[in-house]
Amino acid sequence: MPDDTILDGEIAFLDENGNADYNKTSNVMGSNPDRAIALQMERGWLYFQVFDVLEYRGIPTTGDRLVIRDALMYDIVPKLMCKHIVAVDMVYGTSAKKALLDSELASGREGIMLKNINSIYIPGKKRENTWYK
Repeated sequence: MPDDTILDGEIAFLDENGNADYNKTSNVMGSNPDRAIALQMERGWLYFQVFDVLEYRGIPTTGDRLVIRDALMYDIVPKLMCKHIVAVDMVYGTSAKKALLDSELASGREGIMLKNINSIYIPGKKRENTWYK
């Protein structure tokens, strides 16, 4: 990864379809280190799911539009050459988002995060009118 680069994301177990399993994640994250390693050896390894780039080579990107940060994320993550660090899929277009939401809800998951592609990243603040869950 380029020096002085900060990625935003979350750690999670991913199933065979790449979907997060938060129950397994909670079991590992709440364990002592030895137990956490044993659980991962038994059930599979945790992944870091990247969903944003907050700084790139020492330059803050939080003032850049989401669509620019997404492009940067898709450039950085594959070059890391680590199968346990993955970029979260971004879906563009109203019909594609509707299909994804329907699929997520039908499979029992909680839903999706909708973000305005022109929004900037505002740390620690509620993203009114730019992010919806």
